[in-house]
Amino acid sequence: TVGQSWTYNLEFAATRKVINVNGALATSCSYTDCLIIQTFNSSGMLVHTYHYKKGIGMLCTDEISAGINAKLTSVTLN
Repeated sequence: TVGQSWTYNLEFAATRKVINVNGALATSCSYTDCLIIQTFNSSGMLVHTYHYKKGIGMLCTDEISAGINAKLTSVTLN
């Protein structure tokens, strides 16, 4: 549910929150209906953004504080 949050005590974070359940993401492919979750530290500063697609898993993670950006570039479904 959008707005749902929970305690998350890993990777310098304190909380995770559902931002969108119908998000979009473009990498080498375009994805719709993505779950977008953001992680915040104890000061409320954004630390990570994650994009997930049902049936595939995590598509992208952006680590805001360190400038790290990892994106899925291809998927082979069997």
